[in-house]
Amino acid sequence: MTRSRSASLLIALVLTAVPLSSQRALQTRESAAPAVSADPLATPGEFVVAASPEAAAAAGLEVVAAVGFGWTLITHPTDDPASETAAELSELTGFEVEPNYLYQLVDEPLFADQWSLENTGQTGGTTDADIDILEAWGWSTGADVVIGVLDTGVSFAHADLSPNLWVNPGEVADGFDNDGNGFIDDVGGWDAFNNDADPNDTDGHGTFVATNAAAAIDGTGMAGVAPDATVMPVRVRILKPYLFMRPSVVSRQSSLTRRPA
Repeated sequence: MTRSRSASLLIALVLTAVPLSSQRALQTRESAAPAVSADPLATPGEFVVAASPEAAAAAGLEVVAAVGFGWTLITHPTDDPASETAAELSELTGFEVEPNYLYQLVDEPLFADQWSLENTGQTGGTTDADIDILEAWGWSTGADVVIGVLDTGVSFAHADLSPNLWVNPGEVADGFDNDGNGFIDDVGGWDAFNNDADPNDTDGHGTFVATNAAAAIDGTGMAGVAPDATVMPVRVRILKPYLFMRPSVVSRQSSLTRRPA
């Protein structure tokens, strides 16, 4: 398995569909202390194997328990980095083996369908043809990251997004530009298309993008790539009649021109 986890949560909002994935043995963050190793959030000496408990035991592995979705928790004490040991065990047994990383419990109803995040072949595709999201979440879930979604806006009422919507700490809705940034009442983002403070989505595309980026892990719907990130809605277009805004200064939307797509 490819282990490039570096900044997996720097989200390129190239607006493609992110179909959904399978859950495996996941621990809550409070259940164990992080390992002090090259794998900072792996539980020392614990691994998960893509095999039944019987098959894992037959391969000489010390089984702890079945953990669902075809995965089994095993113990294998080692002083080596967990990722290296997992690779060695995988080569030895022929099964996919991963460190037992500490993850926030993923109980999203649609997560088992998000094969692009974690592909176990659940839709008939290729196992591990995914972005290794569980490993990435061992490093970061996007906390303290603000993602600006420049699209058709974002639905303020979307259950998967409402916990993660950005709020401007320097602004109140009182008809004044409290923070002096040139935008009046931009408490929850900005509608650059209509030049007002209501970036609520009326077309759906921006909301689709935002959920793929940062849908919260809250027991509702799907999981975003960065489920603890904050979404700043910036409406710059409408899908019908396919009009867009072209900012002369993108970072401030200070001068915008309407044009056909």
